Amino acid sequence: MLAQDPIRPSASSPAALYPPRAEAIVCERGWDYNFCKIWGPAVKWIGAWLWSRVRDNENWAQTLVRVLGNLFRIAITMVALLAASLSWQGYSNGKRDQALSQEIQSVTVTTSLFTEQNDNGCPPMFPLQLCVDNNSTKALMGMDIALSARRQGTSTNTLSYGHREVRWDRIVLPGYASTACYMLPAEAPAGAIYSATPTSYTVELRPTEQWMIAEANPSRARFRLVDCGVSARRTPSNN
Repeated sequence: MLAQDPIRPSASSPAALYPPRAEAIVCERGWDYNFCKIWGPAVKWIGAWLWSRVRDNENWAQTLVRVLGNLFRIAITMVALLAASLSWQGYSNGKRDQALSQEIQSVTVTTSLFTEQNDNGCPPMFPLQLCVDNNSTKALMGMDIALSARRQGTSTNTLSYGHREVRWDRIVLPGYASTACYMLPAEAPAGAIYSATPTSYTVELRPTEQWMIAEANPSRARFRLVDCGVSARRTPSNN
């Protein structure tokens, strides 16, 4: 009986059926030593998962199965990474939209009717006052305001669709309020109860810049947030 080659085991030997494991990763001392110790095994495992090397003693069928398995694992990994990326993007967008929604909800509008002119009110020709409070952390650049006029005890808006919206384009700094006066809609019934709400998807908020502060001039043209509430209490309020 001829002796088997001690370097190359026979096809039926355990060494051929179960090839030796890959050598352990050797980390040398240096600036990347800790990185190597922590991530080295992970990188090795990922490499083994994504690609299994073709062995010398395989036939073409085994090699084909091994390559197809490699491609399948790569495809599964890419799908999992894509799903994780989309999930994280959706979560991030959700958090951002939630924060933006909270900022938009911090912008409110108060309506007041002034029957006579006073320091905080409107002239008799423009008795309807809209007071916009910006309690967000950004400057309000503009928005559409939905206006309603209803009879007492009813919920129907008597204004036609062409008169139910007011465009607001004044800059209101965060923590401040601004007022504007309007004529009463001709189609509104006498003694109508007015209310106004911001149209949320039209609210435009931007980080405050120096030119906004200079042009808004809060010392003269803006009032503190509490002024809207004071005006509403000191005059007939139709909120």
